[in-house]
Amino acid sequence: MIEQPRPTPETVEESVFEADFEHTVGKWKEEAQEHPYEVDLSNCFVGYGFHLVDAEPVTTDQITECLRQRPHDARGGHVFFESNYNTPYRPFVIEVAGHHGLEVHVNTTDFDHRAVWRLSEWLSGTEAISYWEDTARIKEAVEHRSSLTWERGQHIWIAQQISYANSFLATVKHIADYFDFTGDVRIRVLFSGLSGRNLRSTNIGVYYSMDYRARQNTKQIDFVLKASDLAAETRSSAIASIIQPMNKLTQGPVVNAESVVRSLRAN
Repeated sequence: MIEQPRPTPETVEESVFEADFEHTVGKWKEEAQEHPYEVDLSNCFVGYGFHLVDAEPVTTDQITECLRQRPHDARGGHVFFESNYNTPYRPFVIEVAGHHGLEVHVNTTDFDHRAVWRLSEWLSGTEAISYWEDTARIKEAVEHRSSLTWERGQHIWIAQQISYANSFLATVKHIADYFDFTGDVRIRVLFSGLSGRNLRSTNIGVYYSMDYRARQNTKQIDFVLKASDLAAETRSSAIASIIQPMNKLTQGPVVNAESVVRSLRAN
């Protein structure tokens, strides 16, 4: 009769997702302080998170093997849950809120696209990354091809954000398929450092007729969908659900499923 009440499984899973997200963003901000950058990384980042709701917990060894078997559209240099064992950024095991997970902190000085990610045994994952738009690589590419200048920390390139969201969702779909999961998937995306950024494209000949500029600094998007909705042929709606709420702050052209499809084909 005097036993303390215990959380329901749903409450435990919810706390796992929230703990992972808070931990990863916190680690990102620590890294930003320890490894300064031309742009204020403690403020300028995008946080991606997901949770396979009611999925059975797995082991870190199973997670490792799952990531090794990712298809091409869910892989690439420094994309969601990149885990190249031939680099210094081999995943390590960290316990957060009583559960274990794999982590990687990418803070190399050789490439200025930073990342911190975590994937837990409860199949909850979070990644905090810097904006590709802020990298020297993008700045140099634009200024090499044209007389235009590209100020770091000042722009949002919608096509790049669409591309990254696509890789993120492709990875989540792969994880769900690998563990035979067909249920609900919780998605969270946090855009930080938006204030003052305007829509811009790196593609020559693509210009915006107005100065579409965000005045709000952060935007968090939360929604739930079925794992089947993450299939390549239906993923465009989910991508639009991530990008358009952020894009709306700039008052720029609407991003919908059709424009997502066109952007992915063109880029």
